[in-house]
Amino acid sequence: MIPQGSWTILPSEKAAERRRREQFALSSEKVRLGETVFSLPHFVRTLANPERPILSRATERHLIQYCLKKFPLKYYARLQRHPSLVLHFLNAIKQLKRFCITPEHLEDLLKESGSLKENDLWLTYQRYENLKKELGFYDEEDLYPLAAEADVSREKICFEDFFEKTPALEKLLKSLKAKWVEPKIPQPASLKNIELFSLPTPHQEGNWLLSQLHGHAIGILTCGDGRYYEELWQKMRHLNLAEGLPPFSSLKYRPQAQTLLRHAQEMEKSEAPLDQWLASLLSKISGKNDLEDWVAAQQFPESVVPLGVLSKQEWIDWLKNALDENPREKIPDALEGIQWISLGEGDFPPLKTLFVPRLVEGVFPQIAPPHFFENTLDRGRPEWETLCTAFPDVETAFEKKRKTFLYALSKAAACRLSFPRRDSFGGEQAPSPFTWDFGKADVLSLVSPPILASKTPDPFLEWLPQKMAIEKERFENRLQTGAFHAVIPGPPLKPDHIFSISQLESYAACPFKYYAQRILNIPQQKEYSPEVDYNDKGTLFHGALEQLLRDHAGLYAEAILSPKKEEALLSELEKCVESVFKQHAEEYGYANALLYSRLKDKTCEEAKAVLKKEFEDARRMKSPPLPKYVEWTFGASPQGALRLETDGAEILLGGKVDRIDLEPKEKRFLILDYKTGSGAGAGFQDKLFKGLSLQIPLYIFAVQKLLLEGFEPIGGLLIATKKGKRGAGLVNKEYNETNYILSKRSGALLDKSEMEEKIAATMEHIRDFVAKIRSGFFEPKPVDCSPRCDYKDICRYAHKPVE
Repeated sequence: MIPQGSWTILPSEKAAERRRREQFALSSEKVRLGETVFSLPHFVRTLANPERPILSRATERHLIQYCLKKFPLKYYARLQRHPSLVLHFLNAIKQLKRFCITPEHLEDLLKESGSLKENDLWLTYQRYENLKKELGFYDEEDLYPLAAEADVSREKICFEDFFEKTPALEKLLKSLKAKWVEPKIPQPASLKNIELFSLPTPHQEGNWLLSQLHGHAIGILTCGDGRYYEELWQKMRHLNLAEGLPPFSSLKYRPQAQTLLRHAQEMEKSEAPLDQWLASLLSKISGKNDLEDWVAAQQFPESVVPLGVLSKQEWIDWLKNALDENPREKIPDALEGIQWISLGEGDFPPLKTLFVPRLVEGVFPQIAPPHFFENTLDRGRPEWETLCTAFPDVETAFEKKRKTFLYALSKAAACRLSFPRRDSFGGEQAPSPFTWDFGKADVLSLVSPPILASKTPDPFLEWLPQKMAIEKERFENRLQTGAFHAVIPGPPLKPDHIFSISQLESYAACPFKYYAQRILNIPQQKEYSPEVDYNDKGTLFHGALEQLLRDHAGLYAEAILSPKKEEALLSELEKCVESVFKQHAEEYGYANALLYSRLKDKTCEEAKAVLKKEFEDARRMKSPPLPKYVEWTFGASPQGALRLETDGAEILLGGKVDRIDLEPKEKRFLILDYKTGSGAGAGFQDKLFKGLSLQIPLYIFAVQKLLLEGFEPIGGLLIATKKGKRGAGLVNKEYNETNYILSKRSGALLDKSEMEEKIAATMEHIRDFVAKIRSGFFEPKPVDCSPRCDYKDICRYAHKPVE
């Protein structure tokens, strides 16, 4: 018999724990014996007192996956082995059980209606229940009938903050004859002190929110993508307002999870049972990874019901799905200060202020249509009424979530709802439909209102006003205070510093990134990839072509006139590719061996395509230039640098030209540069004319000044290795079809005078960039700000995007 007492039941353990601590804080007792506040799962389990073990969420998933893997289905015949399908079935089965729909009842409902998809659900439901019974387990939903049989002597049982009585819960309440306290759902007109406003960007919204946190007992209602709150959490952690890893996203976003996946992909087995895959993974990470205990815990479900042999791809899919589904960590909440609130947890503390940031249409609420039972014809059947209630349509789900949202607002003395007017990529945004009853939003153009001063010294109050001043200057594009904006006193570089093209293009794209990378020497974060890194791919391709043209220049000239010689040259190319990849095998050993081998074949194919296209075009030219210099370098030392005159100290420039072709009879030269990525795309010409791409004009200028003084430049072209074609660049159109072949509509074709103007303009851009660098001016003003920038955490750009 359960002892007599007055009990309060709340929807989640988080809500129950908060209520317990509130009661203890108000009590004069030093010790309190006996529990009076329960979460619903804890309460049901206490009453049921099950003799069999209760399945964990991971084990439930495992049993469903076992059923999907071992038994045939119809609708999902092709997808049933993929672990991502498991959640759809598991969530649907748990919902069916909450509404007291047994496999037998479901079978009866589907006799005259329902689809093959729903029939697959019924079969899986039946198999899951049989397997669970055979193994001697319960799941959480099995406990309700057991709890209803408990002999309870009670004074009063109050259920608070529940918005839905499922049939399973209703049966339990009837058996207990408990008092049900249902919250009164406020209407929009009754909600007061609601302030709706917008800020320019998500980044500024986060900073504004930070300015409001200090010294207030407030709640933050989370909604939408957890990664937005991870950025906010990191900022708060630096201010000692939060601690530990961000708890909003699943494990797959952590570096340790990426390490697990890398080790999984490196395993040499082609297939093995799951327990062997897990054991191999544990042996690789033992003592080196924080997720070691998590991996070990995954072995238990497999020991209960082995899934059998998994291919390597099935194993990797299983691991990805498990990492994605791992429950989010609990947030350590205090009774005062910052409270992180989620509507799904039924946690509605009475607050002085409730903030609801990121309240954007399409982000909050996120409501997906039901995966099963969505057929509108069947939803009108009287016998399907229970199914329609258990699996509501989008409109019904929206209204239920809106009521919960309004209830959360009603518990706070004041509510502040904000949304960014633009997203991370500059697109316009609108507030959530939940806010349409609250009137027009106030538009805030500044990052933050002024913060109140404090008599007590506080680093937070010293730091934040300065940050707000910085953000205000950036937002209004008034970079007045040099110390705020990476403007440093004195020359940051020595007068004889040799500037490379990549350095200057980096400064053109984003001065602050140049400052962080080149002046402060902060290393870039190299993300793990089983493939060869982008820059390393270019090194391999360049190396193979350099070796071929250096060792077989004569054969290249003969190949233009003879197909047999062409075949001989391509045969030599295969040897060069093999030699270069063998030479770098140890250096690039981080890459997957199979992918490295495939890259070798792909590099050989692309290099052959480049050469074949060159020979095809050369046979149509009147006077094709031939390769003369490969990987020509200038500026390795001050003595060999290109010197550009300025009003102040001269500028020393260096670089490496992939290839220089000569037409010796007319004394002309053509610059060629290989692009293994997307650098030769349609946007190149625009960058070239705006001074963002300096390479081709500078190389033409350098070759004419330092190497081929008496030669006339034909121009410079990029070779897109993926397509084997020449396209973007800067060339004298007079020599089209004589020394090169381009479409007459190509943007690379210019008059001689126009080409000279572009080269001269590039030199002016370089003078301007170097003058700013030497003056210590590194404003955070990128041409195109990437959310994946390695330096975003230290950058103070006003419109910095959130990933």
